[in-house]
Amino acid sequence: VLFFPLRGVNLRLRKFRERAIYKIKNNGQIVYLQAVLNDAYDKSPRRIYIDDYPAKDALYIYTVPEDKPVFLGTAFLYSDDEIITSLEFDFLVFVPIELKPINAQDLEIFIIKMRSLINYYKLASKRYNIIFE
Repeated sequence: VLFFPLRGVNLRLRKFRERAIYKIKNNGQIVYLQAVLNDAYDKSPRRIYIDDYPAKDALYIYTVPEDKPVFLGTAFLYSDDEIITSLEFDFLVFVPIELKPINAQDLEIFIIKMRSLINYYKLASKRYNIIFE
């Protein structure tokens, strides 16, 4: 009878230990972050993945007085807005559309929870966006 309350405390301590070890074993590397997100939201098919955001490099065209090469080869010209927008995120988190809640309030809660989980593991300087596909 004396040890019965200690069994509950011991069980809670073991669960806390398991969660703490899980948090320590994972970090902000893409492989680990994908695993954490899939463990939390998509256990069996594991369809959540992370990809780099495609950055658009600035291309400078020189004028005749600058005496620089004029030949551009095959290149795409982007506006300043497009270049700035491409620098906005460092990576994208792709979530299957099947996991997207239908209700707007549930969607907001889902995104807040996912962002808090990503923010816990990612590097402080990295910016990201969540995309449902």
